[in-house]
Amino acid sequence: ASPDVTAPKVSISDPVSGAVGVGTTSPISVTFTEAVEPATVTAASFQVSVGGTPVAGSFGFLNNGTTVRF
Repeated sequence: ASPDVTAPKVSISDPVSGAVGVGTTSPISVTFTEAVEPATVTAASFQVSVGGTPVAGSFGFLNNGTTVRF
């Protein structure tokens, strides 16, 4: 089989980028057009910040790796 050369793209984010009034304990979910390799999702590749300050958290994977939850 040929290698997959098409990178996944974000299809849905919840909450949407720039949302206001989102609680600090609300999960952030990003759904991609195809599954992502969990090892590639790091604090450097998936950044969550408030006012430019990174937020500490962990990642979970749902829907056979197509959704990343922070």
